[in-house]
Amino acid sequence: MLLYVLYAGGLALAFRWLEGPPILFDDAYFLLVSYSWLNGLGFDNVWVNPISSAIFNWHGFLQPMLVGWLSPCGTLDCLNIAVIAIGGVFLAAWYPLVNTVTSSRVLRWMLYVIAVACILQYSARPELLAAMGLVAITALFYFLPNERAALRGLAAGVLVGLVTVTSPVAGVLTGIGVSAATIYVRRSDTGYTGFALEGLVCLVSALVTIAVMLTAVYPYAAQDWLEGIRMHSAKTAAREDTSGFLKAYVAARLIPFQAVMFMVLAGIAGYALMQIWRAGSRIFSALFILICFAAAYLLYYTAIRIPLTAYNLTVLVPAIALIAVMIVSATGAHTRYAKIALIAPLALFAAACCLGQAVWAMQTVTFIRDQHRLAQGITQSVDRYMAANRRIAMDPPLMAGVDDVRKLKDITILFFGQPHKENDNPPNVDVLYRSQREFGAPPAEIPGFKLVENNYDQSVFARLLRPKGTYYAIYEAVAR
Repeated sequence: MLLYVLYAGGLALAFRWLEGPPILFDDAYFLLVSYSWLNGLGFDNVWVNPISSAIFNWHGFLQPMLVGWLSPCGTLDCLNIAVIAIGGVFLAAWYPLVNTVTSSRVLRWMLYVIAVACILQYSARPELLAAMGLVAITALFYFLPNERAALRGLAAGVLVGLVTVTSPVAGVLTGIGVSAATIYVRRSDTGYTGFALEGLVCLVSALVTIAVMLTAVYPYAAQDWLEGIRMHSAKTAAREDTSGFLKAYVAARLIPFQAVMFMVLAGIAGYALMQIWRAGSRIFSALFILICFAAAYLLYYTAIRIPLTAYNLTVLVPAIALIAVMIVSATGAHTRYAKIALIAPLALFAAACCLGQAVWAMQTVTFIRDQHRLAQGITQSVDRYMAANRRIAMDPPLMAGVDDVRKLKDITILFFGQPHKENDNPPNVDVLYRSQREFGAPPAEIPGFKLVENNYDQSVFARLLRPKGTYYAIYEAVAR
């Protein structure tokens, strides 16, 4: 246990705290909702809204609210502590659960490594909380027998509802997974009444949970949230950025070779189908196959078609890995099926995650020595430009160097996917702060601007991999 505490606590908790607030790419979309909320700006990200809504209604709301509730103060550093605390709860519960499922030391450490990798990858995205719900549902089906089906269906429904208001896509995938799991555990039933009743209890409890959360917890009207989800879904469906599969599923820094989890998921489905077929129920078998096709299509549409949405698979990874180990423990690790379909891809993924974590830790250590200097430089230069009434724009990771909502309200934050992010020529801006973490090195030439300060990491390592932290360059507009 001590070794696990040192490993998980060191990487996923201590190093995450040393790294600073996660305001990079999608993390900023969600963490800044909590930041705005705690600082009296409303429950919304006042710097960016992908559907141009005046409120936060385009995604699940539970994690930004929970982060706000857990935060000891309204700064980005305090919000980072709240995010880390949620990850800490996940990892604390993961340890006894894994140890109950398997006695194999090797399999345990594979699961430990995968969980830490996922916690680091989720960062401030809502998949962090959603993954906890999926793991809890997996535990329900592992510990509660069919004799307690009513309780199992009720608890699973509540968790499905909570996952849905955390991450709607994950909620739908979870509902599909619960349906498949219910068929599997009831495969020996002589009739279908028990399955139907458990499914009905689960469905009703999920809908009631969603309704309660929307009416009693969500700060706006339920119809506002539903309309926002519809609009965001339509916008996502219209996306055409279908490139980047290798980068998202093979070369992701913290979870490299995540693509092998599709193989593990297929291995789990194949094993379950064989057991259902052997139990003799052709109707259950056919229904399970239909559910598998539905899950495969939804995964393709939400996670594969647009590789940048790979997080819709990543949210499932801890539960998939846990179920695979449950099967291996039940059938024996020496069977050919277990070796090829489950153990081999899990071992490859865990080994790749170890490499990713080593690189991540090394980059964090490198950044720590410069952290205070960089934050102080950003703060002082922003104060100087604001005193001169200069209009400022900056990349999101550099907000951590300011961390003062009164100043940040007057700064244009440039997010990927918005106009003037990548064409390097934002209008009505006198000063541009560029983040090395987002654009790499060396500082690029920007038409209409001149480089006046270069605080990029100039090391050889930083040229190979984009460094962490708040390394920055400042550009001033030239006369036009």
